[in-house]
Amino acid sequence: MDSSQHLQEELAQDLKLLKKLEERRRCEDDPRRRQKLETDIREIKQQISKRKAELPPVPIDPPLVSSPQQDRKLVGWVAIVLVAMGILYTRLRPPQLRPTPEPPDYTQLENYLKSRQWEKADLA
Repeated sequence: MDSSQHLQEELAQDLKLLKKLEERRRCEDDPRRRQKLETDIREIKQQISKRKAELPPVPIDPPLVSSPQQDRKLVGWVAIVLVAMGILYTRLRPPQLRPTPEPPDYTQLENYLKSRQWEKADLA
């Protein structure tokens, strides 16, 4: 057992103990016992923070963000694999390679609106 695993186990035990102490404090009526429980809770919280500080930091993986070049490579590899498996899938293209539809022409509508011909603009 390595030291970080040992620290993690002790931290888990400390957290369980903290939960039990807090439950006992909620039910305690005697002020002296309640004060003793509050002192114990403060001490165990300090112990937990020390153990957390001793634990090695957890490495964070970079986000999975791809570039258009990576997307094209991936699509190429997928196409190669599909062809190799005998599957023909011709519609396999990344979005940036698909033809974009032409934007609608609003010049006639603009002309109707500029000339304040509202009924014709509604029908356009």
